[in-house]
Amino acid sequence: MMFMNVLHKACLVFLCAQLAGCAASQGLTFPSAPLDRTPRELRYDMSGNGKADFALLTGADNRTDVLAYDTNEDGRYERTYRLSDYGPQQVPHLIILLDSIPYQCLLDFYREGHFSWFPPPQKVIAPFPTISSVIFNEILHGPPLRGTNNYFYDQSINGISNPFWEHLRGKKEPWQRYLHYDASYMTEGLGFVKTRAVFREEVAHIKQVLDASPDRTTIVYVVSASGMACRYGRQGIRECLQEVERLCLQLLWERQGALKISLTADHGHNLTASQFVSISDILNAAGFAVKEKIEADSDVVIDTEGLVAFAGLHTRRPAAVAAELLRHQFVELAFYQEGDRVLVRDAQGSAAIEMRRGKLRYLPLDRDVLSYRPVTAALVKSGTADPEGFAAPDDWFRETVDHAWPDAPPRIWDAFHGLVMCPSDVMVTLRDGYMSGLPLFRAFIDMQSSHGGLNQQNSATFLLTMTGRATCPLRSRDILKTIEPDYLPAVRTGR
Repeated sequence: MMFMNVLHKACLVFLCAQLAGCAASQGLTFPSAPLDRTPRELRYDMSGNGKADFALLTGADNRTDVLAYDTNEDGRYERTYRLSDYGPQQVPHLIILLDSIPYQCLLDFYREGHFSWFPPPQKVIAPFPTISSVIFNEILHGPPLRGTNNYFYDQSINGISNPFWEHLRGKKEPWQRYLHYDASYMTEGLGFVKTRAVFREEVAHIKQVLDASPDRTTIVYVVSASGMACRYGRQGIRECLQEVERLCLQLLWERQGALKISLTADHGHNLTASQFVSISDILNAAGFAVKEKIEADSDVVIDTEGLVAFAGLHTRRPAAVAAELLRHQFVELAFYQEGDRVLVRDAQGSAAIEMRRGKLRYLPLDRDVLSYRPVTAALVKSGTADPEGFAAPDDWFRETVDHAWPDAPPRIWDAFHGLVMCPSDVMVTLRDGYMSGLPLFRAFIDMQSSHGGLNQQNSATFLLTMTGRATCPLRSRDILKTIEPDYLPAVRTGR
């Protein structure tokens, strides 16, 4: 049966995870809330005796720039440190990669007064599909991955590439080898079972990693934030941000502000409880044969991720597979190549994305699927696009960063042209509220949110950085060169 071997192995991970415990580490000691506050001060009790001995001082713009220490607790600050006195190159820089934090959730949290020592957050648009490994590989500029998903069809062997045992033995993806910390494969599975405990453990461990790091720039990845978003939805994301805020405050308190911190994430989330649909059952019932290799025109191989709103399919008949899936109301969009262009289809019609001399255009055929006609008209009118509607990728990004389908032409084109070495023949996105993938995973998690799609909610995440270098929206691949312009990630020894 399709994927049974994969499911048995996945089951082993989760059964082991159920029996496993979190590795012991010293948790965060910073208070979860201030002792009291005034319009210009947040006062904290660091000694636990009910008296304030540390404060964040804010200016007229409600931004924190001064850390104040009242060591003898007499109501007067003996020591103050101004964050803006530290240049980005003068102090260590901690870069925290979180999994699955939507831009709007972060923005709402920031506007409540949290993370007040950061300049305003910038929106980040992820590549498509909005799958973690692809995006983090873009952020850290790793070599192209072979596939989009964890289990993918490799044309060179006409079969499924399954890295399960390699990952279980400790093998890392290229981008993971640049990290100073990421969880083990077992801990990653445990993060979807004992979610809150693993998340708190990971966040606390970051402090130990930073304290031991010999490098000025330290990069860490918190995978269990994904479990918090998937299992608990909006509330889980808020808890993530609260705990990361505590971590930042503890580090700044311990180091008298002599530290720069940057926070970012891979993609957004749809924040909608998700119903499982079986794409393999639909295709089998329609006369296709879902297999692990392609031997006939009716055969289809599905690239498989956990439980996401995206699926990649390999087939000799992409138009027919797309048409069959679009008959079902939970399928939102289908994409596939036709000649030298990429078709974008919904249930009502098609549009195309074409490239000429490095520029792209979006061309409705019998339907404006993505509602981009006004965008194209504006680009042509301004002279940014040529009269036929071809515009540079950067121009598409600037014009559509807040569109319902942000930066769609470049992202869709790249998905089929170089983002990974084994792209799917057909890519489909599911409407918010639906998911597909490995059925077994439903036994371990009741999904309150998923991701994978092209829309704004799935695509938009954030960048917060104390470096002061992020001043406008950006793409995932622009993050590192923005916050650390001269930094080139190096493979960590033993990774």
